[in-house]
Amino acid sequence: MKQFILTLFLLTSATALEAQDKGGNYSIIGADGANPHAVANLKALLDTTTFDGDITVYIGESGDRSVARYKRRIPSQPDGFYINVGKGNIVVAGNNERGTLYGVDELARHIAHINDKVATELADYPVISFRGVVEGFYGTPWSHEARMSQLDFYRLCRLNTYIYGPKDDPYHSSPHWREPYPEREAAQIGELVKEAQRNGVDFVWAIHPGKDIKWTESDLDSLIGKFNSMYDLGVRSFAVFFDDISGDGTDPARQAELLNNIDKRFVKVKGDVSQLIICPTEYNRSWSNPEKGYLKTLGNRLNPSINIMWTGDRVVSDITTEGLEWINGQTGRPAYIWWNFPVSDYVRDHMLMGRVYGLTDERTELMSGFVTNPMEHAEASKTAIYGVGKYCWNPALFDSHAAWEESLHTLMPREYEALRIFAMHNSDMGPTGHKYRREESTNIAGVAERCLEKYRKNEDCTEELAAMREEFEMMEAAADILLGSKDNDALVKELTPWLLQFRVLARRGRAVIKLATLSRSDNAEAHADRIKLIGKHIETLKQMSKTIDEQYNQNPYQPGVKCGTKVLQPFVDGLLEAIQ
Repeated sequence: MKQFILTLFLLTSATALEAQDKGGNYSIIGADGANPHAVANLKALLDTTTFDGDITVYIGESGDRSVARYKRRIPSQPDGFYINVGKGNIVVAGNNERGTLYGVDELARHIAHINDKVATELADYPVISFRGVVEGFYGTPWSHEARMSQLDFYRLCRLNTYIYGPKDDPYHSSPHWREPYPEREAAQIGELVKEAQRNGVDFVWAIHPGKDIKWTESDLDSLIGKFNSMYDLGVRSFAVFFDDISGDGTDPARQAELLNNIDKRFVKVKGDVSQLIICPTEYNRSWSNPEKGYLKTLGNRLNPSINIMWTGDRVVSDITTEGLEWINGQTGRPAYIWWNFPVSDYVRDHMLMGRVYGLTDERTELMSGFVTNPMEHAEASKTAIYGVGKYCWNPALFDSHAAWEESLHTLMPREYEALRIFAMHNSDMGPTGHKYRREESTNIAGVAERCLEKYRKNEDCTEELAAMREEFEMMEAAADILLGSKDNDALVKELTPWLLQFRVLARRGRAVIKLATLSRSDNAEAHADRIKLIGKHIETLKQMSKTIDEQYNQNPYQPGVKCGTKVLQPFVDGLLEAIQ
């Protein structure tokens, strides 16, 4: 069970934080030996804080002299931290350098109260060791600017891993995985590595050689050569993907031999490279064939330090304790989870901004790592990424609803309510071959169902129609607000096609409700002209929706723009059908 310490206590009347000279100074002990990025962030924080008296700040990692007296209070788990604010002193101590970085971030949440007669002592640490994101989707890879923004965001979420593996990068996969990156792309990766380091994130570069690998010494040399070129750019963590391939590349014995050779000839030789990660060909339970022994072979032959990725019982699925026990029994090591949510490369006409749930909070020691595979929409993916960060830090205390609300506040602090309305109705992916569904429109789903049932039975549904009309009004307002918002330009740009469609759906919903009301009124004949006009309006809105669907987000797989497909769109169509 994870231990968590949080103590608040009143200071004595002779408090050292009581002002002697208004606007006191600060001094830092341990700055020379502590994480330089944490120290820089600490100085920036202190420079913008007014102290009532002089403050001494102690900073360092476990084992440093500057924080030696607090050694027993520093969590023994990697990335853990301890902070103490009170009596003229501030202490920020990390189990490791990343922990110190997190400690400074935690201090920032309490610094506003530093002159209060209340002090804070806090120790915390993550439950899951490797926590982050795998850019492993098909489709348009993220832009360089989007990746830089992501890395800043990960520190906020206390995520420590970013795996670079976009399927449509030809230098990550075929045909150019053997070749070094062109100068411009190489420079960008170097910049990403530095940004990752500033934010306490391990930049993991992945290669996907299985489509055309020859299993020759020459190919092994090419692969290690590629890793060396990435090492020269600052990369210190690596992965090899064998997912979504067929033919000779799927041989588990050869895959294991290759990874073990890389481990021996590259990882061990360098000395400062993290343990390797492999994504196997059988990366989920429904695709595995225990009788043929692929997973057993891989697990038995791979060096024990190498992590094996796993998506769950299916390609897209919840993560269960039973499923973790099964895969760990096959591979002989804790699973490194690759969670395929909110990835939308199999349903590209949807925007998935729902909450994170369906993840076990039991037996978390069965996982060595947990990374989420996002959408090609980097900014919109931050809703789920934020939730994953909260989950990974402490699954037992994870509050899915609270994390979702916090993520929306973080993305759009000024237009949170409008974003919440949009996200509430854009979370399910619809029927797909993966058979994975998410909740959607939970605030109104029951009302919509009752309304349709009553209307079809010619029962009074005045109350339900009014509630649905109000929801559509709020949707239209939210769409207009977000389309005109400057709260998050990157997010608005990504959402614009869906916001346009969302607005049309809202307007169509209101029109259909108006038509339904007039059609069942006692003097419907007197409203014949209005009914005819509303009918034309509904058809016009339907054509507008079709135009948006044909104009935006055109891709070869799931082109178009869909909104509210689980509850709202079926309600509008069902009510219109019932009228006719």
